Amino acid sequence: HQLEHAISGVYDNVAHGAGLAVLYPAWAKFIYKHNIKRFARLARNVWDVNDENDELCALKGIQKMQEFFIKIGMPSTLKEFNVTEKDIEKFVKICTNNGQRTVKSYIPLGESEIAEIFKICL
Repeated sequence: HQLEHAISGVYDNVAHGAGLAVLYPAWAKFIYKHNIKRFARLARNVWDVNDENDELCALKGIQKMQEFFIKIGMPSTLKEFNVTEKDIEKFVKICTNNGQRTVKSYIPLGESEIAEIFKICL
């Protein structure tokens, strides 16, 4: 949520839910290895993925979630909001209070991690 607030705070045409539809799959792709079993459980329980390999199951679940968002008409990339790679630095500064804090997740997300997540969203 904190990463999305940076986007909708800069771009007033981005609804919070639409921003999350773009960010959540990117965040999940970046972070899933820090709790593969939890992402695999989500895939099995919500998206009916039945792969026995937890990592493959987690990845398939993330993909199914992104496909669902697209199916219901949600955006899938930041480019759909006219966000460019130049905006990422601004978003990172907002999220980290100019490098003074990290965002809590399965691991603390600092400037480089947050930038990578936003790059995945492009």
